[in-house]
Amino acid sequence: MLMSIPLPVQVDMVLEDLTEELCGLKEGTVFLQIEDGIVKTYGVRHRLENRVELGTEGECQVAAVRPRQVELLREMATDVVKRKTHWTTGMMSYRFVMRKGSIQVTMDYKEQK
Repeated sequence: MLMSIPLPVQVDMVLEDLTEELCGLKEGTVFLQIEDGIVKTYGVRHRLENRVELGTEGECQVAAVRPRQVELLREMATDVVKRKTHWTTGMMSYRFVMRKGSIQVTMDYKEQK
């Protein structure tokens, strides 16, 4: 089924699936393993002390990822993947950190041949 879904759409779906896990983190790394243009495995790496509990309205006193920052991460990730037209197999990672209410992202792509 995923074979017919473009890679940027798959990346967007993964990040949407991870929204709940990402919200409340101060920093971490989202990773995706891609094989032949299909997301095979994905997840989030973070240290437990980098999680804060968000209130019912998604509010907290420290800078932590909220749903809006996940939307920005999804936009950035899918935009970059759209430009990687010949890239089909390897590892993608998105390292993020919250600074003064803004999300800063470093993207890393490792192609396998």
